Amino acid sequence: MDGELSNLSSRFNVQVREEAAYLLWYIWRKTRPSYSHLEACIKALEDEKLYVALKEASTREDYDAIRCWRGMCASRSP
Repeated sequence: MDGELSNLSSRFNVQVREEAAYLLWYIWRKTRPSYSHLEACIKALEDEKLYVALKEASTREDYDAIRCWRGMCASRSP
């Protein structure tokens, strides 16, 4: 799954919140129903800590911290 995210992150500029929201949507869309719409992810990124964490995760290409944001770990696909 992180390989897919790495490919997506190369298409979107995570320095732009609206583009970073696509990555967040991709990570949370199936495991967090309230974020199955892009608009919800854009709003979620108003949380500066989440936005910074997403940018760092994108740089490291390791999205576990985002999957487990605020202690709500989403199950990973094999």
